[in-house]
Amino acid sequence: MGTCPTFRTRIYDMETRPLATDVPQYVVKGVPDVLRGDVDSNLVVDVTDALGILEYLWLDGAPPVNCEGEADLDAADANDNEYVTVADYLKLCNAMVGGGSIPAPSASCDMDWSADSNGFDAVDPAYQVRALDVELVGNNVVIPLQVSADRPLTGLQLALRYNPRALTPWGDGDGGPLSTVGGAVASRVFARGASESVLVIGLYAENDGETLLPATSGDFLSIGSLRFHWTRNAGFPPVRWTPSFDTGTVAYRASLVDDSFDDHHPELNVGQFEFVRGNANSDLFVDISDAKYILVFLFNGGEAPWCLDSVDVNNDGSVDVSDAVYLFSWLSRNRRIIPEPYPQCGLDQGTIDLLGCRAATSEMDACYDSGGTS
Repeated sequence: MGTCPTFRTRIYDMETRPLATDVPQYVVKGVPDVLRGDVDSNLVVDVTDALGILEYLWLDGAPPVNCEGEADLDAADANDNEYVTVADYLKLCNAMVGGGSIPAPSASCDMDWSADSNGFDAVDPAYQVRALDVELVGNNVVIPLQVSADRPLTGLQLALRYNPRALTPWGDGDGGPLSTVGGAVASRVFARGASESVLVIGLYAENDGETLLPATSGDFLSIGSLRFHWTRNAGFPPVRWTPSFDTGTVAYRASLVDDSFDDHHPELNVGQFEFVRGNANSDLFVDISDAKYILVFLFNGGEAPWCLDSVDVNNDGSVDVSDAVYLFSWLSRNRRIIPEPYPQCGLDQGTIDLLGCRAATSEMDACYDSGGTS
């Protein structure tokens, strides 16, 4: 941003980390003195402070501190909305090149008198994010992203849950997990167990006065694409957004940042989904065990699948031996394709049939999402 350059064009910290257990204790708001924007407590607001915000968010940097040297997020909350996001980096950079002022206390150390209710907790329906259908390219999954915004965008910050057994975000050597229309990219990965990880991505304009997208007036425009390596034969649910994600040291809040460097908590849209075609035994991998499952179900009194549509491998509207034959043929790589939905969980496509799925629970099918928040 003018005289506030990013210290890297792209920040990729793709080492999968566990969540922190020793959470720093931040001081009670309004008690100690703080100089807004002075992240390192040297009583000077400069480029080092702006970069300190990025380091804190994306590289395990030191937490912001107040005038008394105690950890205090208010020092980094440049737009004063009670969250620290890429918007605060942009706001601070813009102020340093004469683009606008920082909310008080910004002239000298003082109490922060603004109320915690100034945050952007409520969803702003004028700002939306949606993921389109996946594109499978070899052993890679590409998920196009679109946004709708009332004002021009200068940045975003998003967190999404995914299954690490099926997907691995692209790393630095691959070009990173987000291809974009412009701007600088940052990302981090956190593990939440064997079957779920969280990818946090940030995107922000690199030069003062620059925007990533114009106001869309209710339409959706492409902002880029998520990129993952795919574990062959593995099925997976669609992108599952999380409105906020707290690692124990950093709280990431989903945000679209406008050209005044204000955060907007967007609607996070995802499609409906029920099953992966061919995944008869509901383990999210389509392999020979599914073909055997179909045959045992049909001819040896085997357990009924929770979703008959998943067993209808050739999508002809019925379940019979031809589905097992089709799956064996596909596994032998004879150029047949499995009709959608595959490999991403989805809804039945093509001619309407009467097969359907029973009501799901997490124990019955790995496509099921108890809803964490999307």
